[in-house]
Amino acid sequence: TMLRDKRAAYRIEEVTIKDSGDKLGATLGGARIHERFGMNVLALREGSKDYIYNPGPDEKLTVGTTLVVLGSAEQVASLRKEMA
Repeated sequence: TMLRDKRAAYRIEEVTIKDSGDKLGATLGGARIHERFGMNVLALREGSKDYIYNPGPDEKLTVGTTLVVLGSAEQVASLRKEMA
């Protein structure tokens, strides 16, 4: 899904953690995604479990976790690169 305003186009995208290493942190809060990438995490899902909407900072991040994020194409690309 893409949202546009006069300044930028924003996307709602799914990004799956493929290799977190020590780069992201063990929790959503520790990953500091908003501070580091300027985007918001709307939901997350571990494997085939149900989505957790408006996830809190204590949610665990592991390889295979899918994040639903809102950000620009550049922000999403930066996050994907970090998790590759």
